[in-house]
Amino acid sequence: MTRLLATAAVLAATLAGPSRVSISISPTDALLDRPVTVRVAGLAARERVVLQASTIDVAGRAWRSRVAYRADGHGAIDTHGDMRLAWLMQRVGAAPGNADHLALSSSSTVAVTVLRGTKAAGRASFVRRTSADDVEHSDLTVDRDGLAGTFYRRPGAPPGTAVLILGGSAGGHGGALTGALLASHGYPALSLGYFAEPGLPQHLQNIPLEYFRAALRWLATQPEVDPNRMVVAGVSRGGELALLLASTYPDLVHGAVACTTAARVLGGDPSGRAWTIGGSPVPFEFLPVDRITAPTLITGAGQDEIIESGPATAQLLQFAHAHGRTNVTGRVYAKAGHGVGCGPPNLPSPGIVESPPGTFRSLGGSLAGNGEASAAAWPRLLHFLATI
Repeated sequence: MTRLLATAAVLAATLAGPSRVSISISPTDALLDRPVTVRVAGLAARERVVLQASTIDVAGRAWRSRVAYRADGHGAIDTHGDMRLAWLMQRVGAAPGNADHLALSSSSTVAVTVLRGTKAAGRASFVRRTSADDVEHSDLTVDRDGLAGTFYRRPGAPPGTAVLILGGSAGGHGGALTGALLASHGYPALSLGYFAEPGLPQHLQNIPLEYFRAALRWLATQPEVDPNRMVVAGVSRGGELALLLASTYPDLVHGAVACTTAARVLGGDPSGRAWTIGGSPVPFEFLPVDRITAPTLITGAGQDEIIESGPATAQLLQFAHAHGRTNVTGRVYAKAGHGVGCGPPNLPSPGIVESPPGTFRSLGGSLAGNGEASAAAWPRLLHFLATI
């Protein structure tokens, strides 16, 4: 009789299924670049489930990711801040290999669902913010200010390290998200355009370095900026430019960050020279890292399909160190594509971009490779800024 009762109890528990699933997220409200941990309890030991994350972009389109996890022996899952749910998001209904990039509003909600097969077993959500509430921005125009760009700051903050953000060959100034996040961390930032803006050259040709000197001088006068702690950070052609500026204006540039740059000064686009100084073209030569005295960080990508930035980074570091410049450091991210090192983490980077409209360019890397590299590179960038 005892054995029959025990058998009946086991059968009843099996039919009832596992205990109720609970899901918790920490933190529930955070800046975009902060890792978020998802914890699930109440699963069967070693049970395999799928975590689904979904959000809505600024255009009202749905984005979603799904990642499989296996519970531990206690029926629990802990992501420990692993942000694959964010890196692997794709627009719902988009064709594979599309060039969509997730554009978020200043505050967006991410819903996380535990899926057992096709059935939802638990739900929770968290809020992501692209900037702190007290960050303000102001636009600069060539007609009024002699510069084209956007300045991000926390009004009333004590003077601190500032960043001049430089984009690449797409033109304009696209550092809005990066600028807002840097300002949120206490680093006022000027996202600067240097061509393809009203009042500026429409092509990357004969851009005077003196224009950037004027931008640095403007930045130095802002009340939130310590004029003795200014960093130039650029990606692609902007990275090339950051190294040129650090070697040319050591009194204004106290730190330099160059992300996925070539090793040499490249030509203009579509032809000629890209840069001038004193009215003369900057020569096609190895980037002068041997003459930079400020702390310098260079990042390269092992799967870069725009510039061979991985080998270029290794060459620049070797050249700098051969001339005793231990202030120049760097890192190559083997599985990443073009642009790694200067952008915020926890966003999907599909490795393809549409620029100009209708023209698609492969940047290299994959959602997973680019996401993992950005998650490692962004804290390194913040640490670098903290040391200036």
